[in-house]
Formats: sequence, structure tokens, C-alpha cells
Amino acid sequence: MLPSFLNNRNLKLTIFGGKGGTGKTTSASAAALSLAWLYPSKKVLLISSDPAHSVGDSLGLAIGANKMRVDGVPNLEAQEIDPAPLLEVFKKNHEKEIKEIIQRAGFYGQINIKEFLSFSLPGMEEMMIFLHIADKYKHTWYQPQEADIVVLDTAPTGHTLRLLDMPGMMDEWMDVVDQALLKYKVHPRLYASGSEYHEGDRVDQMVEKMRQDFKAAKELLTNREQTEFVPVLIPEAMAIEETEDLLKALKERQIQVNSILINRVRGSNGTCPFCASKAEDQSDSIKKIENTFGEFNLIKVPLFPYEVQGIRSLEKYADILMDEVQSVEVEANANEAGASQVQPSNHLRVDPEVRFVMFGGKGGVGKTSMAAAMAVHLARKYSDQKVLIYSVDPAHSLADSFGVEIGDKLTPIQWSASGSVYDSERGAYAPEGGQGSVTSDEKNSAFRNPQSAIEGNLFAMEIDSEHLLHDFIEDYRSIIRDAFDTWEGMREAITELRYDRNVMAMFARTAPPGMNEVLGLENLTGFITEKKFDWYILDTAPTGHLLVLLEFPNLVRDWLSRAYRSLVKYQVQIALTNLKELGTRILKSTQLVNKIHEMLTNPQVSQLVTVTIPEAMAVEETGRLLASVKRLGVPCGNIFINMITPPSHCNFCSSKRESEQTYIQKLSRMNSEYNVVQVPLFPHQITGLEELTKLSEMVYG
Repeated sequence: MLPSFLNNRNLKLTIFGGKGGTGKTTSASAAALSLAWLYPSKKVLLISSDPAHSVGDSLGLAIGANKMRVDGVPNLEAQEIDPAPLLEVFKKNHEKEIKEIIQRAGFYGQINIKEFLSFSLPGMEEMMIFLHIADKYKHTWYQPQEADIVVLDTAPTGHTLRLLDMPGMMDEWMDVVDQALLKYKVHPRLYASGSEYHEGDRVDQMVEKMRQDFKAAKELLTNREQTEFVPVLIPEAMAIEETEDLLKALKERQIQVNSILINRVRGSNGTCPFCASKAEDQSDSIKKIENTFGEFNLIKVPLFPYEVQGIRSLEKYADILMDEVQSVEVEANANEAGASQVQPSNHLRVDPEVRFVMFGGKGGVGKTSMAAAMAVHLARKYSDQKVLIYSVDPAHSLADSFGVEIGDKLTPIQWSASGSVYDSERGAYAPEGGQGSVTSDEKNSAFRNPQSAIEGNLFAMEIDSEHLLHDFIEDYRSIIRDAFDTWEGMREAITELRYDRNVMAMFARTAPPGMNEVLGLENLTGFITEKKFDWYILDTAPTGHLLVLLEFPNLVRDWLSRAYRSLVKYQVQIALTNLKELGTRILKSTQLVNKIHEMLTNPQVSQLVTVTIPEAMAVEETGRLLASVKRLGVPCGNIFINMITPPSHCNFCSSKRESEQTYIQKLSRMNSEYNVVQVPLFPHQITGLEELTKLSEMVYG
């Protein structure tokens, strides 16, 4: 039976999303292929909105910002959207109207609207994606409809939710423009701009059209007949928890979900102990998925014995989505004599003077596990030094990795080895149910247990940067409101007041991408200034958004300087303490941005560790990441090739290894200047201190 996202003839938009590394791009590509087969008279367009595009890698085609027809499928096209050029085209097409808005709204004490229109506003580029999609459905006598069905491949969960919130946010931005123009409409003679205002002129028409476009995008997202979101997960604890959060968020946004894809489900494959162990490890997760998400149509997709890349293998994936086959055949090719063994792995090389280590890479490659393992390694090796592992990924996984609750407060990583427990108040280990610290014999015994080698010097923190940004915006708006309330009684301010206060208050809503990361890293830089910790391990978001984090200084500095200049205009007219305090805070944030950028690009202090897996899409993304960090001046000396299938006489495992060896050799050859560390795939999930310790001993020595 076909799932609803393939069987609904009214469907216009199908969105694939979920945790990084679960196979969203592959699933979206296979679904687009299925739709093209099922509806040969309809035009299907596969679009990627992920900053780290992989649709081209998935299809095995060189796809870019322009639509490209997929060979052999006449009604299927694909496109990897770069929203920045779309925004520039938008500005160029509306240049006259934008200039008129600047003329009308840019006078006297009011904040200069040019600061808005010349700036890369938050969500404006992302909003171009929605407007671009909406345009594909439009048709006129001179322009035929470009697509009947759009399949959207998105970035990992946290950033996808931001994207889905953009239509509503941009509607608020239009309120800023309306407020900026309001005093001109009410007092055209007082604020004459050289052109006479007429109700419904081209400026009003442009603003209204934008508002209607944003409204249409929001309505499309919430149309249960025309739009469906398909979460993709794998049978692992972290993916299950993130999917639960995703479903709650989609329900709040009234976005329809009918089916969930459970990807990479393993079979026991006869007598292979590794396959049997992996299948057993997944069984509890699959039961939990069935119990937790039983109200949805659950589609199980088996793990393929080779990488799903290119039209031929995507066709087999599509057959499973269309319920035409339930399994994948494995060729009898077990031949260990011909397969290269896992080479003796190097260990990670980090300069002892480096104190700030970031982990980056494609979603789902094991960044969090490798970062957590390094934190465990450092805490064990330097028992007299404090280690902090800090997450700025919107979809936090540290808690899942350590197997403990971690929030936005410093959390000591405790161990629960048999007979011992960590007492955070005394800062020591004590026998369970007993009193006092452990004896020397107990301590020596504890050191033989890998979990207990953490001597209370390891801490973790997951920062909710979105919440911090929300608080910053509300504080800003509150201060602005209070300042204007104080100013209200002054005669010379009356005319300006009623229009300017709303624009000033709304300006905070235009904080650019990266501002939340600045606020998220504020605590971290505070710890560094206070020398509270000796080592800092940073677990980051997947590639595309890591690059936003690394590139944000100029964008955020520009916005902060604009915010400060707007406050100075009012300070000239009247000195208000709260405005001065806000200005001081903004200047402090500007200094913080400079400090963060200086720290991230200083090879004596910081280093990026790249994590990848031996698959085509991950290898391509790793190459793009390494080129970008080199351009940005971010030091990087190590690459982890993670999740390498171990040698085996099993046909399935041998087939996987044979596929992987090509990419291992390619990565090693392409990146000879880096220290490449090979890490095998474990037969079980790496969760908890004991498993992290085993991993740390393997890769860090």
C-alpha cells in the first residue's frame, strides 16, 4: 500500500526532515523519483534547502542553483537553492520601490529604514526559499507552471524548524516597514520626500504583495491536503528523542504528518555475529518507535549493503517506499583475502597548548560521540584539570551520549559504577549507601573500572541559544518601551513618538543569523575569561550551520553597529539611563564577537576536528568543509573517518566494507596534510561513560 505522500493526488509539497545523518536526502530523492514514476503527467521538482547541499551527491549529478533535469526521468528536475542570489534578484527587481521607502521613511529621528533594506535580514534569505517554491506553482498565459509537486530536502531538525517559522517572522518584519512608512502617510507634508503619496501606489502595492506572498507560504505549510512533512529517523535513542521533539513542534505549527520513515533497519544476516549484535541493539529502539509513534504509518527501510547513490540504487530504495519489495539482495562476495583490513589507526594529534577544540562535519557522522570521547579522555588524563564539553547544536545530543540529563546549567558528569556514586556536594566518590569519601583501595579499584576514572573534573552544558536570543529581544523591546514612556511627556517628541517607538522595538526582531550563537557562546567566553576550565570541547551543528557560526562575525558586527547608531540618535536628543545601558550592552556584544572570532582562528588556542564517514555524500561535504575552514583561517589538523565496517566473512559486511574502502582511500589521498584517524563501527550504540571510555582509549590512546 502506498504511503500518503505518494498516494495523495492533491499533494503539492512534501518535506523530508529529521536528525542529521538519518538519510533525509536519500529518502527525499527516492520519493521524488517515485512521484515522477507514479504521476508521469505531473512535473516533480526536488529542492534542497540545506546549506550543506547533498541532493546532487545523492543523484550522482552536478546540480547547482539552476534547475536540472534528471537523466532518464523526463518529468523530474532537481535544484540546490542558494537563497543569497535570489535575495539580490529580489532587491534589483524592486529597486525603485525600495529607494522610495528609504526616501519616505529615512528622515528625522526615526531609525533609518535603509539599515533594514541594505542588510541581510534574519530569515530573509530563507524566506526566498519559500517564495521560490510558491513561484513554481504559479502560472500565467505567458509563463507555464514550473512544478506540480515539490519535494523539499531540509537541514537537520533545529534549523528546519527555524525555516518553517520564517513566514510568520517575515510578516512581523513587514510590520516594521509599515510602521516606518506610517508617519509619512499620516503627515505627508511634514515628512515630504519629494514624491506625493497616493493610497495604493507602487510602494503600497509592493509591501502588500510581499505580505500576501508570506501569507500564502504560511497557508501552504499548514494545508493538510497539499503539504505533508515526513520525518526520517534511524533506530537509535538520539534519533528517537529528536523525532519526538520534532513531532511536537510540527503539531504546534499545524503541519501535517502521516508517515515516518525508519531508515537503516538491520537484519541478522544468518550467522554473522556483528550483524546479529547490531540487529539486537536496534530491536529495543524499534520496539520503542512502534510504541511511541504507533499512530503514524511506519515505513521500515532496510540498511543497504552498499551506499545508496545514483539513480540505479535510488530506484531500489524507491521500490521499498512504494512497497514493491521489502528487502535488498546481497551478492555472495565475501572474500577477506581481497578486502583491505582496517589499518592501524593513528591517534588524534592536538597541540598540548590548544585549549579549545571544535568538532564539525555532516549530520549523523558521530560528532557528538567523538567530542564526548575526547572530553572523557582529557578528564582521565589530566585529573587535576577541569574539562567542559559545550553544545551549541540546536538539536542537542550530549545528554543522549552521556546517558544523563544535561541542560543549560553546568552539569557534572557522574558515574554509577557498581558500589560507587559521585557526590556533587562533597566533590568526591563515595560507596553507595555509605558515608565519606572513597578509601585509597576503593579508589585504586575504581580506577580499574573505566567509568570511575573521571575524578569530578568533567562538566557538560547544552546551551539553548534560541531561548537566549528570545530573552535578548524581549529585554531590548522592554527597554525601548520604557525609554519612550519616559520621553512621552516632552513636547518636541510627540510627533515622532507614536511612530518611532514601534519601529525601534521591532528592530530587535531583525537580529541576523549568528546572533543566537553569539549569545550562546557568551557563557563560554565568560568561563574562558575567568579561567574556570582548562579545556573546552565544542560540539557543533552540522556543516552548513557550523560555517554560519564561523562566518557570523561580520554579519553580527554590522547589525550591532546599526542597533547602536539608532540608539545614539535618541541619546543626542535626550539622555536616558536605560538607553545608555542598552547601548553599553550592545557594545559589549560587539567586543564579544571580535573576541570569539579571534579565538576561533588562533591556531595556538583553537583547533577544529573534522568527523566524516566513508560514504560519497559525507566525503564530498568534508571536502567543502575543509576548503571553507581553510579560507576562513580556522586551524584544522585532524580528520576522523568514523563507522568503518569491521572485516568479516559475512556477505553483507564484506559488501559494505568494499564500498567503504574506495572512500577511505580517497579521503586519505585527498587530505595527506591532515592526520587521518580511522574508527571502526561499534556493534552497539555508544552511550554512557563506560562506552565513551572504550571509544576514547581507541582513538585518543
